[in-house]
Amino acid sequence: MSDYDTIKEIRAERDKYLERSDRLRHSLEAIRDFEPTLDPGPPADFNAGCRGCKRARDIKWPTSGLCNDHYIIVDDIERANRRAESAQHWDMRTIARNVLSAEEE
Repeated sequence: MSDYDTIKEIRAERDKYLERSDRLRHSLEAIRDFEPTLDPGPPADFNAGCRGCKRARDIKWPTSGLCNDHYIIVDDIERANRRAESAQHWDMRTIARNVLSAEEE
């Protein structure tokens, strides 16, 4: 084996590791830049005409100032947002799995 062949092998290994590091860098950037999509919720005056909400605000109970129907709407949106935020780490696992599976190929 000549020195030329050894240099070719070293360069091929280097290129392989550079390609791998680029894939890892891109995956880390994707993880860093990931933002879960959150629902902004209803507008502030979505329940302006509701008599149940007006009564709740007048007697200050419940503390949300919403009737049962409107409270359910707001609560569903808040729960969906919490699920999206807590699911963020699962999305990170998916990104990591995709990178690792690409490495094995």
